[in-house]
Amino acid sequence: MSASFETTVYIVDTSVWIRLYEECYPPEVFPSLYTQLQECARQGRIMSPRQVLVELGDGRHGVSAWVRALQPSIVPKETSVIAKHVGSICSEFPALIKGTSMEADPFVIAHA
Repeated sequence: MSASFETTVYIVDTSVWIRLYEECYPPEVFPSLYTQLQECARQGRIMSPRQVLVELGDGRHGVSAWVRALQPSIVPKETSVIAKHVGSICSEFPALIKGTSMEADPFVIAHA
């Protein structure tokens, strides 16, 4: 049995937000989409790890401001289970670590 749309939780990466907001469906072109996304975030059905918000920037304008306005409901809890998954993912795929920093990808994967 597959999950219905109403119960599915979507974990969204940085590139999805950027492509959606800046390239494909800007809010001024498709405002009803953003209303639905806000509702999904409020219901906990669409989430992005806090590392995605960091990658999006300071939140002063554009997609960064829009996604940050969805806090706190859009940011899933980081549990010890998630931390363990992130560690395993980074061990198996060390290219996800850039120098001393880590991109959002392992967190997105761990939450999914």
